[in-house]
Amino acid sequence: MNPLTKAAAIAAALLLSTGASAALPESGLWGVGEEMNGQPGRGVQIDRQGGETVIASYYGYREDGSATFYQAVGRIQDGKTLSADLVEYKNGPVLGGTVRNGEIARTIGPVIMEFETPSSGFITLPGESKKRFSPLVYEDLRGRLNNTFRAVRGNQLMGSNDPTLQNIQMQTQGDRLKVTILNEKYGCTFEGPLVANGGSFSAQTEGGCTSAGIVTMSRKFEDIRVSEDGALSMTIAPVTDSFRMVFDGTILGMCVLPIPYLRDTRSPATPCPPSQLHMTEAAQ
Repeated sequence: MNPLTKAAAIAAALLLSTGASAALPESGLWGVGEEMNGQPGRGVQIDRQGGETVIASYYGYREDGSATFYQAVGRIQDGKTLSADLVEYKNGPVLGGTVRNGEIARTIGPVIMEFETPSSGFITLPGESKKRFSPLVYEDLRGRLNNTFRAVRGNQLMGSNDPTLQNIQMQTQGDRLKVTILNEKYGCTFEGPLVANGGSFSAQTEGGCTSAGIVTMSRKFEDIRVSEDGALSMTIAPVTDSFRMVFDGTILGMCVLPIPYLRDTRSPATPCPPSQLHMTEAAQ
């Protein structure tokens, strides 16, 4: 399979996995942003099944300090909002005890979850104000960003036999991200503060493209994700709508070994080994 066809096939698979429901939350343990300090606290376990059905288990504490959990079940509306009652249960089975059915103790009140992306949003708990929340992440995922990716724009896969491939090199330095996008026709570099959103990142950057005759321009890199097997997905958009570039939109790709000539998108590229996806900033 030639490089063009192979990259298109990879990106098509990614496009199907991301789909149009970009704001549907990823399953896992979420924490309240301002409370995540590495100490025991509270959080919400989100389990999404059948597309838009969500089971959310809240764990926290009573006024006397004892631990408790509540559950809420509902469907996400408009692709981003869940509103359901938190319910407390009692009389269920205990560790080492007899199996028995639990029963509803009381309804605590409504919980509202509003998702911006699959890994960021807001939660409004009963009796509380709206707060940011995101998945708990135990690994420094910036290491996955420090790589080179062979990529394509997602919308080019719909009816295009010759998608425009590009090589993207990302580098992190502390809380900053540098992104270089190159192919045979253009070369662009952007840099700005990197923001972690659970399992994804975003960055609002300044930069420019040498072949476009533009000195500076601003770009937002949103919902940047690199999976455990090196699949890249992100969205590039102008900060304002005054000027659009050919690489704006959804970007899909795969991590590859360093490319000697970064403008070369036609030669075969070798996928990253798993160890490369966990390289630290100092190892670059």
